[in-house]
Amino acid sequence: MPLGIQSADKMAKKSFYLTSISMASLYIFSQIAGLFFSIPFKDMNIHSFSNPNSVWNSIFYIAILLIVTGIMLLTAKFKMERFIKYFIIIGLALSILFVLYPFLLFYYPYVYSFPIGFPVDLDFIISTIITVFLMSLLVLYPEWYVLDVVGFVAASGMIAILGISFGILPAFILLVALAIYDAISVYKTKHMIALAGIVSDLKVPAMVIVPKESSYSYMDDNKPLKDKLDSHEERESLLMGLGDIVIPGIMAVSAFSFLPTTSIYLYIPSNLWVAIITIIGSVTGFSILMLVSRSGNPQAGLPFLNGGAISAFLISMLLFYHTFTYLI
Repeated sequence: MPLGIQSADKMAKKSFYLTSISMASLYIFSQIAGLFFSIPFKDMNIHSFSNPNSVWNSIFYIAILLIVTGIMLLTAKFKMERFIKYFIIIGLALSILFVLYPFLLFYYPYVYSFPIGFPVDLDFIISTIITVFLMSLLVLYPEWYVLDVVGFVAASGMIAILGISFGILPAFILLVALAIYDAISVYKTKHMIALAGIVSDLKVPAMVIVPKESSYSYMDDNKPLKDKLDSHEERESLLMGLGDIVIPGIMAVSAFSFLPTTSIYLYIPSNLWVAIITIIGSVTGFSILMLVSRSGNPQAGLPFLNGGAISAFLISMLLFYHTFTYLI
């Protein structure tokens, strides 16, 4: 092999590993932040469902996911993609507001009363200002690092809220079902690839982006994702859907929230150990996913991520609880 080609190959490999490590760091910190956010959320009884232990929660969530996906694909088919953009932006704005406000209200509760006695909820005002600022920045300047900041905050909050909304068994069922669905939608029907292309072209933060070069600009990258996939060319950035970050984290937060603290090892309670090991398992799945994705073909993330999270969860359950009865 000529020296120049070998050097280029080494540089490409180094770039791939650095990009993968950066994406893994973003993934890990989102999971940890989700665990952190879940503490005040659970204390304030912020749930998506009134009964977290009902398996119908998983069925309802999957049904909503299928309906929303169908609506988005139909909207794109009739050339109404901007509605998808507005739908995602409004959803993210609400997610960020519902993350920031309870967090500030729990740790820094502050209500100011004017001399005439009119109360002002400063926590809500601050949360709203931050949300409006982030959304304005997102609309006016949708660069990759802006999308990543917004995506990180939204994903962390969704991990926390969904994690405390699904008990152990519903969370387990959800991860298994969505891993199967993701595999079918990417490898069989391929509609998830089409949806990813639509979202990528609209420049909305339904994904996080890590560029391979510091000079990369997501705003200037106008080549459709479909063309990049069809050409199998070396892509300038690594993309990961927010769902691939959120869904595995549900299992970790659920374990932390609903497993009892039966013992403490190295000053860490058993339920937190299970959550940590579950995250480690999903990161292991992430590493395998990154190696497989080097082929250049689009890959279903959840079979790897959820598979790693579920495997690690089951192993840690045996290690710290010596039983699977909490799954029932």
